[in-house]
Amino acid sequence: MPYCEAAEFFNEINDLLKRLSDGESLSRKQAQDLNSLLDRWDEVECPETGCIPDHCQYAKPLDWVEYHGYDCLYSLIYHLDQTKPITEIPDAGSIDPLDAPWARRPGHYNP
Repeated sequence: MPYCEAAEFFNEINDLLKRLSDGESLSRKQAQDLNSLLDRWDEVECPETGCIPDHCQYAKPLDWVEYHGYDCLYSLIYHLDQTKPITEIPDAGSIDPLDAPWARRPGHYNP
């Protein structure tokens, strides 16, 4: 498995984001640590294999991440708005089927 610098701090970033997911608030130091870790994560260049489940912890499904509608921690981090303090985990946007007439299949009942 190729070396990835982001693997060094996976447990720390996972633990801090999971705390937010569980509804806990982070202390000032923990919030600073999270910002620092996210900055480091942004600077990491993925190896050739990239973020795929067989090679990267960030690409493996996690129950608490899937609860928010994301496939993996990579997807959740990618969608975080890092321009402001992170105080909660936003749920992934989903599409309302009633607002998507283009997705209805002709010839089938779709209310």
